[in-house]
Amino acid sequence: MVVLIIFIIIIFPIFLGVDACYINSQKKVFYNIRLFDINMFSGYIEAKKDGIFIHLTKKKAFFIPYKSVFNMRKSIEPIRDYHLIKFNSIVEVQGKSSYNLTMINFIHNYVARQFSWFFYHKKPYFDFYNKIITNENENFNLDIFIDSVVLFNLLMIFMSFIKIIVGKVIYAIRKKTKQNQ
Repeated sequence: MVVLIIFIIIIFPIFLGVDACYINSQKKVFYNIRLFDINMFSGYIEAKKDGIFIHLTKKKAFFIPYKSVFNMRKSIEPIRDYHLIKFNSIVEVQGKSSYNLTMINFIHNYVARQFSWFFYHKKPYFDFYNKIITNENENFNLDIFIDSVVLFNLLMIFMSFIKIIVGKVIYAIRKKTKQNQ
């Protein structure tokens, strides 16, 4: 019985939701992270000259230099197994020229359709909604609103840690064999 309960806990699906919006006038990305639709924490992200600041609270922020962002690709690879099951976005563009707004609308819809087609064939359960709103205005403005949900379980987290540890061990072995040669 205990083994069954542990097995159910390990494979029980966890839904992690992320709401984000980029407000061009403030040059910030505001985010809210939910676990099972319960708000866990929220804050904002802003780009500075040297790197990115992720504000968790008014007094606490993490700094990520731009150099480390470009090297992050290998460390993100173990979480590719997590399933994005929902991605909804609304893009609001304001500008002076109706020609530019039409081109932005065309490019946005083209990219969204390619993205939708890819995920329709790769993951039929994927919920994708995309909308663009264009308005003529004197000043250019771009606002992006995103609502997404990622599905995973404790087994996936455990497997991600295994992948990271195995990757580090293989890297250390290769480094040591190169030094010995």
